[in-house]
Amino acid sequence: MNTSSTDAPIIPSAYFYFSANLIDNNNNNINTLDNQALSLLQFNHEWILPLFILSLFGILLTIIISFFYLYLSTYRLNNYLNLSNLFLCFSVCFIYIVVVIFLIRGNELFCGLREFLSQFAYVLLYSALLCRYIMQWLSTRILSKRTKQLTSLLIYSLLVFIQIPIGILWWYFTIPRACQQRTIDEYPKLKLNFQKQISSIKSCSFQCIVDYRFYATFTYTIIELFLCTIIATCLFVCRHCYRARNEKDKSIRTNNKTALLAFFNMFALVLINIAWLIWTLIYHFAHPYFVFPSVVIGMFTIGTICLFFILIPKVYFYSKCSKNELNMPETVIYTNKLAAMDDMNDDDDDA
Repeated sequence: MNTSSTDAPIIPSAYFYFSANLIDNNNNNINTLDNQALSLLQFNHEWILPLFILSLFGILLTIIISFFYLYLSTYRLNNYLNLSNLFLCFSVCFIYIVVVIFLIRGNELFCGLREFLSQFAYVLLYSALLCRYIMQWLSTRILSKRTKQLTSLLIYSLLVFIQIPIGILWWYFTIPRACQQRTIDEYPKLKLNFQKQISSIKSCSFQCIVDYRFYATFTYTIIELFLCTIIATCLFVCRHCYRARNEKDKSIRTNNKTALLAFFNMFALVLINIAWLIWTLIYHFAHPYFVFPSVVIGMFTIGTICLFFILIPKVYFYSKCSKNELNMPETVIYTNKLAAMDDMNDDDDDA
């Protein structure tokens, strides 16, 4: 590790896990990337190039969906704009960008940057989902159309801001970092060793070495995911029960279109929880060789789940609905006459 000219706390080397390929047997030093002219991407690993191409495709697709949503909001739905949907598009696109950054060869700066951005990307995503659920509740209680956008932006900013000092402190207390020079030529079998000590620091990849406490920085992210899953499940169950009790009521017939969206949201969050569980087992119990692929592929999987089960169904729903139909889905369970009157006043002012 390069420990010169820095005042940051240094983690003793005894707390690190080093692969045998990373140590120079002649002088017992750890090889780094500093003196190596290596390619930007390590394409000799079969899974990197396909994942790189798919990530670029995911970035392009989310950008197209964002502009398509803006087009629908402006020209078809008479400026009916929900900021939480834009937050969600941005967060999914950001996850794909972070995946691309993970596939780029690392140095000491990139090692810390990738870990910070991975935490931040998850917070952007789950904060967008949590913000949308909070706004669904507030919009049926006290908020009119005039204050919805500002409140949504404020809630989203506060949820995201909590993770920023966590990531910065992690980055500060774990520098300087060591980068590996050569890839691990061995391809060990994927076996879970439940007797392995979790307190040992593992190699994150053939590019970087990370502290074993890296997983703890996702605590806030996991809490947000847990809350989103509970709320999404409750919303789906409540809407299903409410619709079952009022099947003959014509006033809620248009709200049946949101039932499938609620199911997709709940199903997506269940899949995301499963992905987190699998990554947790691999991170703590599998061979260190599989840690880096599990981190990158896990991020790509979560972004893809949100793309196909949340974003695309949502845009399809908006393309098939009118503004009058969109005014009712958020109030399918609760009603607020005061908010409805304020919305009418807003429409009069706009006219």
